[in-house]
This record gives sequence, structure tokens and C-alpha cells, in this order.
Amino acid sequence: MARLLFLTTSFPNRPGHSSGTFVFEQARALMEIGHRVTVLCPHAPGLAREEEMAGVRVVRYRYAPERMQQLAYGGGIPANLRAAKWRWLTVPELLWAARRAARRHAKNHDLMHAHWTPSALAALSAALSAARGKIPVVVSFHGSDLMGSGGPMLKAARWAAARASKVVVHSREMFERARALGLDEDRVVLLPHGVDTEAIAPCPDNETSNEIVAVGRLSVEKGQDVLLHAFAWLNDPTMRLVLIGEGPTRDALMAEALRLSIGDRVEFAGELPHAETLERMRRARVFVVPSRREGFGVACLEAMAAGRPIVSTRCGGPEDLLTHNKDALFVDVDDADAMGGAIRRLLDDRELASRLGAAARARAEAEYDRRVVIRKLDEVYRALLGR
Repeated sequence: MARLLFLTTSFPNRPGHSSGTFVFEQARALMEIGHRVTVLCPHAPGLAREEEMAGVRVVRYRYAPERMQQLAYGGGIPANLRAAKWRWLTVPELLWAARRAARRHAKNHDLMHAHWTPSALAALSAALSAARGKIPVVVSFHGSDLMGSGGPMLKAARWAAARASKVVVHSREMFERARALGLDEDRVVLLPHGVDTEAIAPCPDNETSNEIVAVGRLSVEKGQDVLLHAFAWLNDPTMRLVLIGEGPTRDALMAEALRLSIGDRVEFAGELPHAETLERMRRARVFVVPSRREGFGVACLEAMAAGRPIVSTRCGGPEDLLTHNKDALFVDVDDADAMGGAIRRLLDDRELASRLGAAARARAEAEYDRRVVIRKLDEVYRALLGR
């Protein structure tokens, strides 16, 4: 058993909340195999400073007056910064507060695992200055750290990657981008996210809804604007489009739906509890990943476990999870006509949709069940701790 300290800028605000769910699930799975896990994450208005969630200790650090703690959660730090420039003023204090919290808790733990670059900066700084010497720091990049065009975030990621004990990424494209930072191959671990395939039961075809579903924060890189045009191209009054998630492009997307005369058939469901998101997903006729870039695609993996027919863009992560015409249909990024055509094909051909959904479910069970994945992460920890 190891005492593990997680640092993350995204974590569920309450049981069942969808923000940072995969970090919580990873921590919970590690607890199940005997580790003790404490999670450090930013505070936000109305949240407890410390609590326990399914056995995982959660400690939230303050970094600004409560009403100004608006950097984390919601659409994520990059989107929140774009939405309100004044939030940049709280970035330095977020980093310092994370570092202070990491230093305070590191001495009671055997290993730190930081998710996303800001947490990695805090963990590495704390580890280097810890009174009892440096402890191992594993850094997980989740897409936005490495998939952007450059700038300060990429420079920070390069600094963190160079000093981490191990760097974990979740797709081949992310692996190559991590290698491009100058890392030796043996310091980068390609490890997909896992999904609890026992907890997600596929929906029988005769019980599906008339909904086309997409899950993700509402932001430019997620491509919901392209999906709106694809749905308008379908011109099918029997179908509804459901967009689950919140983010800075919500108002623009709602206006575009009205302009395309589909506003009455598009539901902006907001950020739902994770269980409700899974239920809407598992009953969808078609699940769509319209992203312009995707480091991995946790929602896509959950749709696979639910046995849903999937249409995805070739945006990075999903190509690792699925194969065109075998367990999904792929289209090019920003091609609304092709996306609409792929959705139409699945709506018209129930046999094809059922075959692709069943194949996706089988692949999720064989390759991405969380029990398989968490054992591989445990091996990384054991090697670093010499156990």
C-alpha cells in the first residue's frame, strides 16, 4: 500500500458531478486495490474545504476571495480565462496556493501524481523543496497541455515534463507530442483512461431514444458548431440533438441553432450529474464526437461501454479507441456534411448501428476496463517506489 497525493485543477464538486470525473474514478480504483489517496484541488464558492468522497480524502485550497475563485471547474481553466480576462489576476495565486498545499501534504505521502500542467508545476516545486528530499512525481497530461499551438502553456509543460519521474499520456498522438518535448521514450507512459464496464449496461436497441447526443464542454475545440450544421443538414424532424456540458460558447451555439431553424429540436442540457449523463448517453440513437482536437475522449470511451454507435472526427484520441467501419464511423474535422451523412447512415441502417455498437462495447471490455488500466498504473507507481 502506498500513500498517494493527487493534485488536480478539475475534480467533482460533489458525488455524481461530472467535472474531473475520471480523476475521481482513478483515485477510487486505486483505493480499491489498497492504496490511500488524498486529492488536492482548488476551492470554489460554496464547496467544503475538506471532505471524503467514496473513501477518497478531498482537500480544497483557497487561492482568492471566495467570489473570485472562478478559474477552475466549469469549462476548464483555458476557457474560463478566455471568458473573463480579469481571471488572469488570480493565476499566480492559484499556482502558489497549490504549491503551498502540496508542500504541506507531501511529507505525509510516498508519491505525488499531478493532473494537468498547473498542478504539475506545484507538485514538482513542492517535491524539490520537501524537507525529506524529492519524492516521485508522476505527471498526467490530458490533451490541452500538449494539443495547443504553443505559448506559455507548452513551455510550462516542457519544464514539468523534464522534471517529472514519469509522464503519463493517453493516446499515440499525445505520446508523440510528449516525445517532441525532448523526453526519452522510456520516461513516457502511454496509458489510456479506464471505464467501469460492469457499471454501464448497454441499452437494448428497442429502448433507445430519438436523441443524438454529444458530451463535452461547450468550447471552440469541441466542435459543437459543426455538429449543429450537421444536424441541420439531416433535416429530420423526428430526431433531437442533445448537447451535454457547459462552457463559453453556449450563447453563440444557441444563437446559431436559432439561425439554422433547429432551435426547437436542440437541447442544451447543461452540466448534468454523471449518472444522468451516462443514462442519456446509453439511450442515444447515435453518439457524436465532433471535436477539432481531443487528447483522449473519456465520453467516447463511456459511449463505447454503453454499446452506442459512434460518429467521431479524426481529432486525435478517438482514433486510438476505435476503428473506422469496425466499431465506429469517422469523418474529417470541420466537415459538417460528412458528419451529417454518417449520422444519417446509422439512423437508416439499424443493423449497421447495432453491429458497430456491439463491437465498441466488446473493445471497451477487452482493452479499457478500469481494472486492467489501474493495474498498469499501479505497476508504474511500484517501479518508482522500488516495491
